[in-house]
Amino acid sequence: VAAHFEEVVWPAVQDAPDGCYLSLSLTLQKEVDAAISALPWEFLYLSLDRTRTFLATDRRVAFSRRPEGDGPPEDGPLAAGDAIRVMLAVLQPQGMGNVASARIQNTLNEWAETDQRLLPPVVLTNPSPQTVEQKMEAYQPHILHILAHGRFEDRGTYFALVDGAGQAVRWYRDRSFADLFQIHRPRLVLLQACEGGRSSDISTFAQGAARLAGHRIPAV
Repeated sequence: VAAHFEEVVWPAVQDAPDGCYLSLSLTLQKEVDAAISALPWEFLYLSLDRTRTFLATDRRVAFSRRPEGDGPPEDGPLAAGDAIRVMLAVLQPQGMGNVASARIQNTLNEWAETDQRLLPPVVLTNPSPQTVEQKMEAYQPHILHILAHGRFEDRGTYFALVDGAGQAVRWYRDRSFADLFQIHRPRLVLLQACEGGRSSDISTFAQGAARLAGHRIPAV
């Protein structure tokens, strides 16, 4: 398999015209040992001509991994003329550090000004969990970018959301956080939170960002 990839697949990717890319998906079967599932597969690389090409960071490769049993996304390609809807959720409870949202919001607005395929982001500042659900149901964003504080403890990931008043911190366990996506599933969730991608060595797809992937979100 490795020889075929290096000799046939990768040269085809290198010779492909702009706009073409390789979709590489790794499905980990349930009976695979936990230590193997927990390996940092995103660091897969090709070693050609004494140089290393990391597949997960190459612009020509869309790399993903998921547990066995997840079916394909239900949504197809965007219809012609449809613009990408982006929602930015900024979660910064009182007394916690700055999540530095201004630069990201400005960048998204600049992109929207130069590309008609992208709408300006809808920004939610310190929304309660109920508000996040309601706004997603109403706007149906294709992309949800979450800026938040997170922590990993007791083999679980917690995210800092706010109470109904939008001020005091409420720590949500990853399973409760994932329940926010029962009504609407964006095509991409960009989770920008401390330790939000960390997982246990025992149960790789049971914590943090991986739990969202288990809710059939196509990309996290």
